[in-house]
Amino acid sequence: MPRVGAHRVRLRRRAQAAPDADRRNPAPAAPDPKTEDQWNMWGAQYDFDAGNRYTGQFYEQSTGRGIIAWKGQVVRTEAGKNPRLLATLGEPAAIDAIYKPNDWNELHIVAIGNQMTHLLNGRVISILVDEDAARFRRSGQIGLEVEATGKLFTRNIWLKKLSQ
Repeated sequence: MPRVGAHRVRLRRRAQAAPDADRRNPAPAAPDPKTEDQWNMWGAQYDFDAGNRYTGQFYEQSTGRGIIAWKGQVVRTEAGKNPRLLATLGEPAAIDAIYKPNDWNELHIVAIGNQMTHLLNGRVISILVDEDAARFRRSGQIGLEVEATGKLFTRNIWLKKLSQ
């Protein structure tokens, strides 16, 4: 899979929660780690979920940093320090209202240098200025993940590579 540096990604997503999301079905057998590993990705991600609990946040998979910036936050990271909140982008209720439940939502990511901006339906929903040189990656792979109860639909994926 090719690696991408500075870029913009735009796509439309719609999520539907399962009607009985609290009921758990028996777990399937665990996948074979040897064959599963080829599909695992790590690094920064733009979360999107039907319940709008995490939509727009910056989360890092398998790096030890976890949630770096919640939706509605502008955050800066530095080596050896906890992420620092620089600003908020609005009241929580106003940020939550950007998400359109059971409808198509446009997700937009702009990654230039060490700044990543997440937009939802044309509105900035979170910004990360990553100055932790040990953990920041200037390039990587882009993938789509599904890890929720319910259904997730994706369409109109657009990628543009940018110059640094």
